[in-house]
Amino acid sequence: MAYSESVRGVGCQILFSKIPVHHTCNRFPLSLSFYLPPFFHNLANALPPHDVILTSVSKLIKAPKIVTMKRRKAIRSILMIGGGAVVAYSGYKFYSIEKSPDFHYLVQRKNLIADLAEAIIPATDTPGAKDARVEDFIISMIKDCTELKSQNNFITGLNDLEDYCKSNFDKEFGRCNEQQQYQVLNHFQEKAKEPAGIVGKIEDRIVGKPFFTTLKEYTVRGYCSSEPGATKGLRYVAIPGRYAGCISMDPGEKSWATK
Repeated sequence: MAYSESVRGVGCQILFSKIPVHHTCNRFPLSLSFYLPPFFHNLANALPPHDVILTSVSKLIKAPKIVTMKRRKAIRSILMIGGGAVVAYSGYKFYSIEKSPDFHYLVQRKNLIADLAEAIIPATDTPGAKDARVEDFIISMIKDCTELKSQNNFITGLNDLEDYCKSNFDKEFGRCNEQQQYQVLNHFQEKAKEPAGIVGKIEDRIVGKPFFTTLKEYTVRGYCSSEPGATKGLRYVAIPGRYAGCISMDPGEKSWATK
């Protein structure tokens, strides 16, 4: 009499037919004392011993943990490298603005400072920055009336500007044409842009004023306080006479040197 038994395995169902053979398989963790067809006899004998199977399965289960640990170590190493780079850059930035300024280099670049000031206030029908000898005023202000961080920023900016001219035009700033000089000034003006309001003021206190901001400020102050700038570039009356609190000005009229 034929009959079938249903044995549930891992995700499968095996149907057995009655064969009067008592079979015990040493390839399974438990001895199987039931009726198996010949096909399953061969399949069972072809499998490796159960201890080998369990060892292989345990390795597969542990493998993701090993990979996960390696990934964590890699991420930790990347973060340590990134953090070290940030610390190194911060240390270099702190040193560059707190070191002793190279005033010898500053004085040697007097002609460069004069060319930069002249590009900002060129000579037209009125005197330019060179006519007012603004470069002397700028050097004096940098050496005697500027905080340490801004001093180093200005000197570093001069060096960067020289490198920019050589790498882009293969010549000094003074030998560049008007369009090239405008490109150089515009480049460093964009670099000098700061956040507006209190954030920009805090940044100035921490890292000092940018190079181009200081250059423009001292160029205008030096020109307007000089005799050629005040008397010819601006309106100036040595003895103004009566005081007039509000005077209307015509379009294109010069601003007053004294306010």
